[in-house]
Amino acid sequence: MRVFLTVLLSGFASFCLGFALVFAASEWLPCFDDAGSCRMGEAYGIVGTIVYTPIVMLLFGFTMWRARSTRALTIVMIVLLAPIAVILAIGIAVTGIHFNLARDGQGLLQFYVPLVLIVAVQWAMLRAYIRRTVET
Repeated sequence: MRVFLTVLLSGFASFCLGFALVFAASEWLPCFDDAGSCRMGEAYGIVGTIVYTPIVMLLFGFTMWRARSTRALTIVMIVLLAPIAVILAIGIAVTGIHFNLARDGQGLLQFYVPLVLIVAVQWAMLRAYIRRTVET
């Protein structure tokens, strides 16, 4: 029961942080494109956060239920970060390596960083739980 509640708590915390980052990037950072494209980035970030959080929770929860080791959690974290890295690599391959942080930073903070944050927060919380329970 504790594992289940820990997975739920880590999922809720990562969802809140990811959603807050999407909102902050949309509202506080300047948009250099038209308003429609800036709002589409916010929509993609919100949908990505809503869809990716339960997927991450399910995979980490299954891993905690079956393996309950930090090594297994790290492997699942790498597997969950791989699609994000592939999407970013495809985008770089299509458009080129030209990167302007002032112009493209809002898109990164709206879509890629919240997904990475979701995985990282859940991984860190579950890893801390495993280390704490193994010591006692």
